[in-house]
Amino acid sequence: MVEVIINGEPIDIISKGVKYTKQVNDFADISTVNTSYTYSLRVDKTPKNTKIFQQLGMVGDTSEFPYVKNVTQLIDNGAMLISRGIATVKETNDEYKLHIQDGIIEVFKLIENKTIGKDLDLSELEHNTDQTTIIASWDLTKPYVYIVADYGGRINVLDTSDEIDGAYLLPSANVKYLFDKVFEEIGYTYSGNFSIDQFYITYPKGNVADTSDLVFKANSNPYIQNPDGSYQFAPWPINTNVGDYRFWQPSSTPIDGLTVLNDWQIRVDVQGTYKIKIDSSGSMAWWKGAGQSGDEYTDFKIKIKINGSSANVGFVKSSGGPHEKDLGQLNIGDIIELEIDNFTKSELSAMGFDLTSISFPYRLKLSELTSEINRFSLGDYDFQQAFGSFKIKDFLKEVMFRESLTPFVDNNSRHIDFVSLSDRLNANTIDWSGKYIKRTNEIYVFDDYAQKNILKLKYNNEDNDFNDGAILLFNEHLKDEKTLFQSIFYSPERLPTEIKFSPNVNPDLFPLLKMWEKEIKEEDDGSGNTVQIIEYKGLKNRFHYIGLKNNPNEIVINGVANTSFICADISNVLWQKIVQNKYIEIDKIFTDTRIHEIELALSANEFATLDLRKLYYFDQEKQFYILNKIRWESGKPAKGEFLRVKNI
Repeated sequence: MVEVIINGEPIDIISKGVKYTKQVNDFADISTVNTSYTYSLRVDKTPKNTKIFQQLGMVGDTSEFPYVKNVTQLIDNGAMLISRGIATVKETNDEYKLHIQDGIIEVFKLIENKTIGKDLDLSELEHNTDQTTIIASWDLTKPYVYIVADYGGRINVLDTSDEIDGAYLLPSANVKYLFDKVFEEIGYTYSGNFSIDQFYITYPKGNVADTSDLVFKANSNPYIQNPDGSYQFAPWPINTNVGDYRFWQPSSTPIDGLTVLNDWQIRVDVQGTYKIKIDSSGSMAWWKGAGQSGDEYTDFKIKIKINGSSANVGFVKSSGGPHEKDLGQLNIGDIIELEIDNFTKSELSAMGFDLTSISFPYRLKLSELTSEINRFSLGDYDFQQAFGSFKIKDFLKEVMFRESLTPFVDNNSRHIDFVSLSDRLNANTIDWSGKYIKRTNEIYVFDDYAQKNILKLKYNNEDNDFNDGAILLFNEHLKDEKTLFQSIFYSPERLPTEIKFSPNVNPDLFPLLKMWEKEIKEEDDGSGNTVQIIEYKGLKNRFHYIGLKNNPNEIVINGVANTSFICADISNVLWQKIVQNKYIEIDKIFTDTRIHEIELALSANEFATLDLRKLYYFDQEKQFYILNKIRWESGKPAKGEFLRVKNI
């Protein structure tokens, strides 16, 4: 007698027997996660059933029964075959055609159409970063870490510097942290002999801070004003060596974390990354010599100095503004200065000025000079938003495939036991010789495989495949190759990058995980010369799955040194190594394949409680097997699909 209970209510059922297939991962396609299922059960349209099915199939019905999760039990002759399954009706005619699924299906229903960013609480990943945050993440106590690699952006603060530019480092989220968050969301626990806490997923887009805080604004006004107020003249003669033309005059804008000294210096009181904007209107007057009429007016320089040197910042021209300059990372006590200076004759000549009759600069004509200083962080990272399109189902399947895990689900206790391929192939053995009736079929090939079964990553160039892997089968009757699994993650570039990360340590090679594209533009350098400027365009939705390792060398991040750091390690995340580490024993099944269909004398209770995690032995076959799937049909012998395991 077959009994079906849906949402706590028993239904009237026509079928006198049931066909039910129990399985987990099907070795016919190890890239999939399968569920146990029944064949169609015939259910009559009795008044009781139509009420339970919400008048489904009746005139004018508005039933939602086919579209919602209906918790179901299936009992055959008193044995509970399915204690917590999902029932669906796929079609209705004179009766209902009912199907019941069991196993991982309930978990997949719980995560259907959900994403990591929209449906998980990632608040522990949210942060605003600076050098201190980057360095602090290297103790690996947080769910994110800044892993040193080449992400395609600017590596060093300056081309001549050994300091790493932290603005182009990206945080990565811990895989186990995300895995745990998924199970917290669905209300399940899990167990298993696998480790994913050493792997991370990168923030999926190039992200340089574009928000900043205005911390200082000033109008510099040191000059003698003309009576009509039209412009101002500097005292004569020009003498920049005594500080006549180095000054600040604060406006009413509050000074946040800065202090004005001597009206011409600014001291930094808050560590951070700074930018200055200068807008000026004026010119430098050059003496033409005795007997010459008029003056020759040219542009002049506004030098930007940090701690007395303009080497790292340079200057802006007096015209063509406003001009912006990155001051970089500044520490407490650093001094910012502006200094007005003239261009040399050779520089002016290169800019197109006719200087054949001029002698020397002798006065300054300035109608405006304003400056603003902004402080901004290295990055503001919103994982909630960035992981908004990252599907939980894709994440779980990727982790399971990378770790060669099969999920054994107990929906009653809401627990999943993940068992690796190696553990399945070396599990404890159950002797079922006493259950053996006969072998009914022998198959030598998995039709869903090729000789070369490719495991693919994503690439910047879709034609690339240099980090793909493959599971190889020796069977000349199979087709040459097929894509078995397509990863959602991008491959590192083929060649690593040599990075100088400290003035005291030789350069080293780091993976290139491309998150920015470089664009080269040509601009005027302010001296009439055309120079090439590199701009970095952030890429989006580019997830990288990476490992890490400790580098025991000193590193400098935007002026802050640390004695060691965490860098990228891709040795165990590429498919070739995953196959070697996680799938090497699959040859025990795929070499000289034997798939045996064997009839078994099992009671309904024995069928309901059998363990697919175990190996099975039949003395009649002198072989050990994995039970890939088994079908129960009321009143008939059970039929199991057994995969021979060699060399036990």
